[in-house]
Amino acid sequence: MWNLWHNFIEIFKSEMMTPAEMMPGKLILFSILLSLAVAGCRQNRLDENEKARQILTSRNLGLAYLEENQLPEAEAEFKKLIDLAPKESMAYANLGLVYLRMGEIKKAEKLVIKALSIDGNNPDIRLILATIYEIGDRGEASIKELEIILKTEPGHVKTLFALAEVYAKRTEEGASAKREACLYSIAEHAPLNLAGRLTLTETLLENEKYDSALAQLEEIEEAFPVFPGESGSFFSK
Repeated sequence: MWNLWHNFIEIFKSEMMTPAEMMPGKLILFSILLSLAVAGCRQNRLDENEKARQILTSRNLGLAYLEENQLPEAEAEFKKLIDLAPKESMAYANLGLVYLRMGEIKKAEKLVIKALSIDGNNPDIRLILATIYEIGDRGEASIKELEIILKTEPGHVKTLFALAEVYAKRTEEGASAKREACLYSIAEHAPLNLAGRLTLTETLLENEKYDSALAQLEEIEEAFPVFPGESGSFFSK
């Protein structure tokens, strides 16, 4: 349609005619082409709006199904999303997460690597890849991915937690100290993160650092004078 319209304009220019000077047949053709061009633009806008609506629907449905662990349904929606928006990195990452939960590790890894090729600076995508490596008993590869995140985002709490858990499973010398360092970093960057504080306190007790553990407990009590529900009595004990 655009080429036809463009060619007609060129003819019109070359003959240097105004609409009033056109032969009736050419004037009719001009009117038809103008109407078709306007209609085509309107249709393109409608198509773009419908596509945007479908993308939003598939994205939201996929995330909702994933949240409810309805994996086949989530898989279908994220596949649809990839077809609609092939450059959306999180579509591949979330589909990879679906396959990870299904136990299809190789499929998951391939999709998450594809997501990183689109958005290599997304820490959440790289965190999924690190999780895949950890589940696949590739601890060193997992640590490498987590450390890449922390180079640019040293206070990324989810990454610090993940790295602390990786070191918790390792037995080589220095692993416990590295876990401790990750947990201290959480306390530094997110001082009101209660889970991080409690995990750090537990780790210090395990490492027989009682004074440091007591200091953490005092800081927790100061930061959280009132605990929700039964957690207050549990903390007191």
